[in-house]
Amino acid sequence: AAVAAEAAVAAEAADTADANVDGSEDSIDSGCCGEFECALDTGDTVHVSYAAATHVGGSGHNPKKQNQDAFFCVRCSEHAMVWGVLDGHGHDNGRLTAAVAAQGLRLYFEEHAAELARDPTKTMRNAFEAAHSC
Repeated sequence: AAVAAEAAVAAEAADTADANVDGSEDSIDSGCCGEFECALDTGDTVHVSYAAATHVGGSGHNPKKQNQDAFFCVRCSEHAMVWGVLDGHGHDNGRLTAAVAAQGLRLYFEEHAAELARDPTKTMRNAFEAAHSC
């Protein structure tokens, strides 16, 4: 089952990479746009708005250059949200690698929200280790 889940993550990430990152246009993920309010211990409320977009970077104009950025956001609880930005490096597989890692991290944080609340440092470490195994 774990192998099938990893294959599904890679397939979905590849589809996302092909659909959202084509190298010639900016990439915007409407799933990473939103807002929420968070109550502080002081009684104050903080209003948070967020959005994500990427574009082909670098200097000069190279029409063959691909946008290899991938990103994710996941609301783990009322008090926890994780954003991730991954920059794919590598001519052949950078875009796919970044997309697979972003998808794997997003799924990990969705499945381990309670762990994130208890021990954020350990959860982050475990998430990166899990992403390396995708």
